[in-house]
Amino acid sequence: MRLTVPSLTFRCDDLRLRIVSEDEASLAWLNDFLSPWFQRFRDDVLGDDAPGPDGADGDDTGCEACDDAIDDSASDREVVVHHVADAARYASLRREAHEHATVPRPCFALDTELLALPSWERDGRTHLIDEENGCALGVSARQIALVADPRSQTARLVLMRVVRELLCEAWGRPRGRLQLHAAAFAVEGEALAIVGPKRAGKTTLLLHALQAAGAQLIGNDRIGVRLVAGGAVACGLPSIVSIRPGTLARFPRLLAGAPAAPHPSQLNDAEWSEARLRFGPAPAGDGLRLSPARFCAQLGIRPRAGARLGALLLCRIDASVPVRRIEALSENEARAQVLACLYGAGIDRTRPTVLAQHLPLARPPRTPPAEAGATPADGGAMLADGGEAPADDCATPADDGATSEELVAALVASVPVFACRLGPRAHEAAADLRGELTPCAR
Repeated sequence: MRLTVPSLTFRCDDLRLRIVSEDEASLAWLNDFLSPWFQRFRDDVLGDDAPGPDGADGDDTGCEACDDAIDDSASDREVVVHHVADAARYASLRREAHEHATVPRPCFALDTELLALPSWERDGRTHLIDEENGCALGVSARQIALVADPRSQTARLVLMRVVRELLCEAWGRPRGRLQLHAAAFAVEGEALAIVGPKRAGKTTLLLHALQAAGAQLIGNDRIGVRLVAGGAVACGLPSIVSIRPGTLARFPRLLAGAPAAPHPSQLNDAEWSEARLRFGPAPAGDGLRLSPARFCAQLGIRPRAGARLGALLLCRIDASVPVRRIEALSENEARAQVLACLYGAGIDRTRPTVLAQHLPLARPPRTPPAEAGATPADGGAMLADGGEAPADDCATPADDGATSEELVAALVASVPVFACRLGPRAHEAAADLRGELTPCAR
């Protein structure tokens, strides 16, 4: 008889986030979704080691020094997410919401909106209802309860959003960090970020770039950038990969074995195979949504937590350019364009989300060891946040309280920035982006 409820624990800086659920299939999917971008503790109760997808716990994911960098002692900032599927409890909370819910409160910070949910207060908790996805949340200091309708097919989406919101909020609180609306990949330990708004061609350009030998996915739509002495580090912040029909036609490998299931991005490996037998193959004319783990598996590549950032590529569609045109930008030219591509730049962030409000405050920035020297040539040790241990964190260009404008100015002063205009035939040939940037470097 099982005495311990299955759980999964992740660490980001000094936040320790534990997810408790009887639904081991959902925990397995969540583990794959977040790995290797957020470091998992090995003392949880989800199988033996539960490695990430396709060897994501291997030594080439950018996390080779995680075990040395993390203190497994109890964190002073632990938050527990309790996930349960219970029809009666959900129905009761839904009735309560209809009686007491007030003006919606922001719950999840997405790129183009603050997703708000109807809320009410009871017993020292903020309660929220998400009827579209069949879930109710109860949020208090260090404890979050997620009660799902067992019939919901998208409860995993809400669970992922809760966990990601907390981890990304914790990641972004220390100084010298930005989040960009960007894709990123690494080749030979160096990252290239493809920056731009929705429909700027980021995913298709990323797919071309991932065809290079040894290329690894860092992020497909949202990345963190951490300023360090002498440069910056790109860190993946995982999100669902949305692929349009035209892109699928260019990369049919993504569709191989994909099931015509209602929500393929929320299937773990075992469920993916079962869904293929149950629903048959996904139609070629529809788009496809995949988890980052499945995206990598379909392409036969490995994910990477992060790497030293070699360049930023600001892309946009331009019908006047036949194929692609890449040009180096000055710091003045780059500053405004990068600022416009900060993740969530178009939404009001003056009101924190309910989850961010209940996240325990971070400790003061850690003082680096006195013996820290120059950054190693290979980019240095990767930490739990998917970043890289800088030689001297106090030598970053950003002081405490630096504004986004100041951080962006420091970023474009230390990392080359290029404009990439994508014409109608931009995706007809493979893109050797690193090779194309070399003659344009300033």
